Amino acid sequence: MSTNFTAKDDDDDLDYIENLGTTTLRTAKVTPKPLISFKASAKYILGYNDLGLFLMAVIFTVLCSLIVSFSAKRSVSGYYFVNKNIGFFPIACSMIMANIGSAHFVGIAGLSSRIGLAGYAYELNSTLVFIVLGWVFLPVYIASGSVTTIDYLKKRYGGRRIEFYVSVLSLSLIVFTKISVELYSLYKVLEIFFLNPDPHLISSPFLLWAVLVTCSGGLRAVVYTSTALFFIVLVGGGFISYYCMTAFESFDLLKDKFFQSWPNTTKITFGQSSSNNYTFCGIPQPSSWNIIREYNSNDVPWPGMVFGITISAIWYFCCDQMIVQSALGASSIVQAKSACIIAGYVKMLTLLFLVMPGIVARIFYTDEVACADPEVCQNVCHSKYGCTALAFPLLFLQIVPQNYRGVVLATVLLCGVTSLTASLNSGGTIFAFNVYKNIRGNVSAMELMIVTKLAVMVLAIFSMSALSVIQTTPSVTIYVQEVTSTLAPPIAAVYLCGMFWDRTTEMAAFRSLLLGLCLGLFRLIWHSSLGNVVCGEENQAKVPHILSRFHFLHFGIFLFVICVSYMIISGIFSEPIGLVHLYRLTFWLRYSKLDRVDIDELDKAYDKLLNKSKGTSETQDSETSTIMEPNAFRFPILGNLCCLETDTASHIITNNELREMVKPNSNIDEPERYSKTLNLHAILMLLLSVLLWGYLS
Repeated sequence: MSTNFTAKDDDDDLDYIENLGTTTLRTAKVTPKPLISFKASAKYILGYNDLGLFLMAVIFTVLCSLIVSFSAKRSVSGYYFVNKNIGFFPIACSMIMANIGSAHFVGIAGLSSRIGLAGYAYELNSTLVFIVLGWVFLPVYIASGSVTTIDYLKKRYGGRRIEFYVSVLSLSLIVFTKISVELYSLYKVLEIFFLNPDPHLISSPFLLWAVLVTCSGGLRAVVYTSTALFFIVLVGGGFISYYCMTAFESFDLLKDKFFQSWPNTTKITFGQSSSNNYTFCGIPQPSSWNIIREYNSNDVPWPGMVFGITISAIWYFCCDQMIVQSALGASSIVQAKSACIIAGYVKMLTLLFLVMPGIVARIFYTDEVACADPEVCQNVCHSKYGCTALAFPLLFLQIVPQNYRGVVLATVLLCGVTSLTASLNSGGTIFAFNVYKNIRGNVSAMELMIVTKLAVMVLAIFSMSALSVIQTTPSVTIYVQEVTSTLAPPIAAVYLCGMFWDRTTEMAAFRSLLLGLCLGLFRLIWHSSLGNVVCGEENQAKVPHILSRFHFLHFGIFLFVICVSYMIISGIFSEPIGLVHLYRLTFWLRYSKLDRVDIDELDKAYDKLLNKSKGTSETQDSETSTIMEPNAFRFPILGNLCCLETDTASHIITNNELREMVKPNSNIDEPERYSKTLNLHAILMLLLSVLLWGYLS
């Protein structure tokens, strides 16, 4: 429900409710006011100027995508890595736009309307993780010459099973926690403009748009289109922040209005002997204005906030290809770190254009956004679990005047499109390099491009099919965080142990991944089989105590500790990996200039000796094979469709050539003056984050 208030037996909370109800809300007779018919008045929502501004933003985006996609020389390096020549500002814009999609406007704003400032914890935590990305993960990725984040695991541990497992799981998470969630959020934003719209029909044009942009320009289109749209997002976010902060005379008045935002059903039944189970569901929690909650809070308990969200954020921002892909195309480590600093500062501003809109929306649309009775919620948004997803769409129609609404609407929708393109591009790259190329061996440039584009289309189809799963979730943010907390911690553990514990072996890492998968799937399937629980019906749901009290953020901590402990203990009793295989693959050896011998090279050398001793013919080395496909480039038009030059389409891409593509920026040495400036900004950002934590706690 809109407010999951369950502390009925707590004396302090009861005193708070009694005082608030007696002084401001309880009246002799309260009649429920009629719900707004926002769908019936949809034709009055946008004026001609709004439509004009919206179309201008869309046309501007389309032109940017076309210009970027076809302006540069078409090659494998340009399509996947932007020739390793991206500056810090485009990287920062790409990381921000990939992260802040329409799901953030719908999810974070909706969550904040329900639990208050605690929704900001998911955003403020990522500010610190951006420093971890720039100062811990990126130096190792760049120094090791990794093509993708998963490619690092192959270099660090050897073999193929870890690479294949993480690739498949990453593709699954892209479908179920990224693309489908963005599509659902786009549908919720546009739902108010149509009468009983179909989610697939509403969201399919945006998905098609994202597929075309991704297939035509690859990472280059993602990065530079995101850069152009970043300025539109700043304008739209500035509008919504300004009107939210000026809607009330003072911050204290805003706080008072939020705590008084009780839905009519709660006002009627509160204090009566016939109070139903849903009365307390419409009451803002006493801790709504504090970001840090009790350790046993049902919303964001402080251990889960400090450690659980951090673990999931490390996977999302540091280990997942979607965010890191643009940073891997940086021209130098200085550019990559600078991008992380800018992205971290921007994430702090989400308090103004994501969290505060949700809080203000509850005040203006209390009976809709904060509905407490399942029947009322069903009438408002066709969901008995609550209508918090309508918080942002209804808000910008209420407080943003006409002639400016088009900019805000374009901001939300274009954020969704750029996030979709980043997800699709990362998924296509992962499948092409970490799945298909390992199975197929050496492939031509055209074949690699075709496989990437087909993978993008398949991901889009699966994501559209998964849209029906997302429709049953009360909150997209909670859904994403719950799935991530049950599946991602083992992956984060494998990356961190690989970088900081040189005795971590491939066997220990793979077994910890399987152990984490079994535990995570067990909890996820068990919880999903019980279904979502309506606020006020917890006692009737008969949810096992271990699930109701063991918060998913706490479970993420438990899963991470189990996997790390297993890898450490297993590493102690296992034969250590030679340092010759770890140069530039761990945090402690990232500056090493010594030649590294890949772990897989030993296996290949052993196979060659074994074949030679048996007298069998030696197969061609996959690293230097030049077998050409005679019909690889029979039709020149395919080269144009694949964004390749005619003379390079049939060229075989070997692993040695991939190393050369990432070699130009493999040096992570920093000029002293740049290093000091970046470190100073990192410390300043840490201090600002700590101050915000302290002020909002």
